[in-house]
Amino acid sequence: MADPAAMEATVLDQIGETARELLETTGDIVWAIDARRDDLDSLLARIRRFAGDLLEARDVKVHFAAPPRAADIALRPEAKREIYLILKEALCNAAKHARATEVRIDVAAANGELVAEVRDDGVGFVTPCPSGTGTGNGNGNGLRNLRERAAELGGRLTIESTPGAGTCVRLTLRLGRGA
Repeated sequence: MADPAAMEATVLDQIGETARELLETTGDIVWAIDARRDDLDSLLARIRRFAGDLLEARDVKVHFAAPPRAADIALRPEAKREIYLILKEALCNAAKHARATEVRIDVAAANGELVAEVRDDGVGFVTPCPSGTGTGNGNGNGLRNLRERAAELGGRLTIESTPGAGTCVRLTLRLGRGA
């Protein structure tokens, strides 16, 4: 027979986790619709905070590079939200699956194009096709969701991974069109 105190603790842990996820999701929604924050700088500040909270708690070093004058790059609210969710999913994948010691987040904006990349030094995986557009070897929907979000933005998503050599998720899109 199971220990009632242990079962109660498990239920309380699950309630706490659900409450934290709800607060995070609500915060994401409020941030996404705040017109005062419709620029690349706001997006990068939020993803930097998310990456720090998620990865540093796991003793994973986070390196971050952003373009100068990111506050001058306007983003449509929908694009800001989708870019954030793509980067957030890539970071969650690195935290959950990669067993990485370092993660790099590099964002660049030049010649009317935004390139956002999340690269880890983790275990990697076999992509089913050489273009890096495969679905990985898991049963989840994460990589497919990443591609769908990128397509909605009119962008291109590439996933490069090699067993033992880490993974790179790269989003490329035209500023002003998709963003």
